[in-house]
Amino acid sequence: MMKNAIVAGATSFVGFSLCQKLIRREVEVYGVELHEKKFDLEEDKLMEIGRNAFFQFQGKVDKGNLNGDEKFDAAYFFLEAGELFEKEYLERFTYLSNLSRKVFIVAPQNMAQRGNFLQTHLEGMQTTLVIHPALFGPWQPDKEPIQRKIMDELTGKPSSDKLEMENQDILFVDDITEVLINLAEKENDTQNRTVRLANKDKKALELLAHELDISLKDTEVKPDNEWEKGAEVIYVEASLNVTEALAIQRIHAAKRLKIDSH
Repeated sequence: MMKNAIVAGATSFVGFSLCQKLIRREVEVYGVELHEKKFDLEEDKLMEIGRNAFFQFQGKVDKGNLNGDEKFDAAYFFLEAGELFEKEYLERFTYLSNLSRKVFIVAPQNMAQRGNFLQTHLEGMQTTLVIHPALFGPWQPDKEPIQRKIMDELTGKPSSDKLEMENQDILFVDDITEVLINLAEKENDTQNRTVRLANKDKKALELLAHELDISLKDTEVKPDNEWEKGAEVIYVEASLNVTEALAIQRIHAAKRLKIDSH
């Protein structure tokens, strides 16, 4: 059973969802960032958590903010598109990793190569690179087609252009965070492990696109890199069907609109 965890990228889309789930399970969460960049609606997200005995948000990590003698059960690093691994970033990444028994680098498919770079940077440590497909759920960035469509519906201001998504796999954000917790709580002696997540329901994206009237476009499938060929595939069983999951995202978006209008 996990007692504490570091979440780097605590206000990112997936990182924030993980923080909320860990807090509900009374796991002590130390939320940090590895750079100055602020994620969308950071302050709103932190207000949603409010004061909580199981959550501390440190902001940009500083060695003085964390007890260097304390060992954390897990450290999660969430990679975002366009992230630069400068010297200072790598120093913070290494410092936090050394404080943790297990390290998880969580990356979308288009950031998998960079995730592998970080994994090889930590020699001799128990690290897992988790590669995930497209995601949806509460706090999805407003620029994403699913969130844009929901906001268009709620505001009554439909987009002038037809929304489309890449025809690939997709998972509900709550399901990926469940997998991340389970991976941390299971015993595993592999030092450098790569895991690829996939939806057990192959028609999930098709159903979602149909419900929201979003077009799917085919994309070129690139061959795996050598280091990807040995990846373990975990087929994730959805906790909710597409309609139920979208309903949760709609309710959350409606609450945000109501708050913003006041």
